[in-house]
Formats: sequence, C-alpha cells, structure tokens
Amino acid sequence: MMTLRIRATLLLAAACLPSLAIAQDEAIKIADSSELTQTAPKKADSKTLTLEKALNIGLAQSPRLAMFQSARGIAGGELQQAGALKNPELSVNSQFIGGNKQYRVVNPRQNFYGLSQVVESGGKVNKRERIASSGVLIADLEYQNAALELIHDITIAYADVIAAQENVALAEERRKLAKEVLSSISERVAAAAAPQIQQNRADMQLSLADIAYDRAKRDLESSRKALAALMGETKLSTSLSAKSFYSLAKPPKPEDTNLPEDTPEMRWHDQQLTQSRQKLSLERANALPDPRIDVGITEISGVNGRALTVGLAVPIPVLNANRGNIEAARHGVKLMEEKMREAGYVHGMELEKASQRMQSAYNQANTLKKRVIPAAQKSFGLAREGYVAGRFLYLDVLDTQRGLFDAKQQYIETLRDYHAAKAGVELLMAKNLGLLAAKGESK
Repeated sequence: MMTLRIRATLLLAAACLPSLAIAQDEAIKIADSSELTQTAPKKADSKTLTLEKALNIGLAQSPRLAMFQSARGIAGGELQQAGALKNPELSVNSQFIGGNKQYRVVNPRQNFYGLSQVVESGGKVNKRERIASSGVLIADLEYQNAALELIHDITIAYADVIAAQENVALAEERRKLAKEVLSSISERVAAAAAPQIQQNRADMQLSLADIAYDRAKRDLESSRKALAALMGETKLSTSLSAKSFYSLAKPPKPEDTNLPEDTPEMRWHDQQLTQSRQKLSLERANALPDPRIDVGITEISGVNGRALTVGLAVPIPVLNANRGNIEAARHGVKLMEEKMREAGYVHGMELEKASQRMQSAYNQANTLKKRVIPAAQKSFGLAREGYVAGRFLYLDVLDTQRGLFDAKQQYIETLRDYHAAKAGVELLMAKNLGLLAAKGESK
C-alpha cells in the first residue's frame, strides 16, 4: 500500500507541474520545512551518550559479563585442584590389649604407627590438569563470546533508541503539520470555500497524530530502559547521539564475508572437542587400578622391640573396569565432533543471511533518502498548494501527506534494520575483538 501511495504521489506531481509552475518554489519551501531534522545530526557534546561510550560502559559493568567473569574464577579453581594429590592416611593400631599374664607372655602388646598413600597410575593427575586447563580456555572463550554478544545487543538497542527518538520527532512533525492543515481548512470552511466534512477529516487526522505521538514517546521510554539494562544502569540520564545511526558503511563483498575459523565461537567448539577427547583419555586411565602403599613401625611393649612394616594393596578390576564411563566418553567425543560440524554450517548460513539483510537495507536506505523522500516531499508541497488554489481535493492532500510520512518512517526502520544486520555480521565475524583487546579481555 505504501508503495502504491508513493507512486500515486509521484504521478500527481507530474500531472500538476504545468499548472503549478508559479507555485512550485513556494511548495518546495513548504516541503523543505517538514524534512527530518535528524538527517543532519548535531555534533555530540561531552554529555551525549555515543555508541562507543555505551559499549565501554556495558563492558565495564554489565551483570551479564560479571557472571561469566565468575565462571572464569571457577575454572581457575578447578585447575588448581586438578593437580592435587590424594592425602596420605595416618594409622595407629594397638593389639593384644587387656590379656592376662600368661597371654601377655606369649603375645605382648604391639603398637603400630604407619602411613598409607594411594599412588594414582596411568598419568591421571596430568590428564585431570589437561582437562582443567581446557576448562580455563573454554571459560575465557565463553567470556569473549558473551562480551561480543553484549556488544551486538547494545549496538541494536542503541539503534532502537535512536529510531524511537526519530519516530518521536517524526510524530511531532506530523502533529504540527496536521495542526497547520486543520487551520488552513478551517479558514476555507469559514469562507464557504470547502465543505464541513473536510474540517472533520482534518480534525480526525490531528487526533490520530496525537495518538501516534503518545505511542512514539512510550516506545522511546521502553527502548531507553532496555538499553540501560544492557549497560548495567538503572536508567539513561543523557541524550543519545544520532550521528552513527545515519552513518552507513558500504556492506562487504560476498567473498569478504567468509566465516573465520579463529572466532571465539568456533574456537570454543574446537576446545570443547579437545576437552572431550581428554576426558576419554582420563576414563581409560581410570580403568587402571591405583595401588596403596603402607609403611609403618611396629613397637613391641615390654622388650622395646621395633620392626619396620611395609605393605602393598592393589585393587583387582574384576567387578568394575570403568567400561560404562569409557563408552560414555567415547560418545561424548562423537557428539562434540558433530556439534562442531553443525556450528560451522549454521554460522555460515547465518552470516550469509545477515550479509544479505545488510546489503538490502543499505540499498533501500539510499533509495529512500535520495529518491523516494525528496519526491514525496515535492508531491506533498504541490498537492497542498494545489488544494489552496482549488485545483485538488483534500483527499489528494491526505494521500500525499501519508505517503510522505510513510516514506520517512520506512527510512528510519530501514536504518534500524541496517544496523541490526551489520551488528549480526560483526558478531559472526568477531569484528569487535579489537575492542576487547583494548580492554585486556581478549586472549
């Protein structure tokens, strides 16, 4: 419908050009006065929240990253514990206590003092340390992934706030214009140059513009709260700069958007596979029995006799050979291999879709800015001047007015879609790793 409306306004402009050549200059002035004031954003001052500032604040104090930071601490503790050996056992044993005199002659009291130590075989300690080291790397990569996703979400939320700001400005402009049109029509109705129904329609348009303005303000407040939550703030107390919102970078070529293999996401899958293989190796080692060595001194009461006691105990893996855990770990390796393959396919497909959306939004935004909106501006100005001169109906003015504001609103939504798609491409290609490196979070 909007496309048909815009086409109708263009045809209307073409039809009225011969009869309105004198009024054209004044019409263009009217159209220029109703342009989006945000197309030339003001220079941000120190109190304005830019996208870069929002990202830095979010990375510094977001609760989401605080959780992953704690996970890194957990992994570090597990690594520290993985290399710990089993504690030795102290044994104190006293035998032949309380016997009568004749029994004590044959079996005097004996006291035993000894230590027992389980010796883990098969390199279990080293294998646990490797698993824990992989866990530390996995926690670091999860933190990097979370940081990149936070950058992605803040970028989109920032664009949502700017789009909401622009929609408020557009709704206010629409309301102001509806008031001007109502005033103009009221004068024509008072002069009996137009029927009363046209004034009623103009009044209805003003009411609709008021409703749209209130809704736009509520949407702005909601989007500001969403951005504040991502940044770890209770609310936003500063205004946002629209400079980056209207800055469109040309999308990369398809050959430049191949999925990198060294992104934190792909490295995470690779490290998960490595850790699953390490767990399989540990389970195989757990099938080997761990001997227990006993060393102690036996002291014979009454004769001051002492003897060294040495013992060795080895579990016999007859009832439990750890076969179930080995089989589970083997399937865990296969599971991680398939997940890694799937991740490569899915991320490649998502990157292609995001790149296409970015290119499409880029093309649409340029078309709307350079062709559609200027033509709709001119058509509305000509229709309004033609109505004042009695050459057009009020419905023609309404139609061109709706076409103009639909085009402007579509331009804002297209810019928002562009930034969302661009953020998706940057996330999948890990383009913002440099921002993490600057903060010392990329390893």
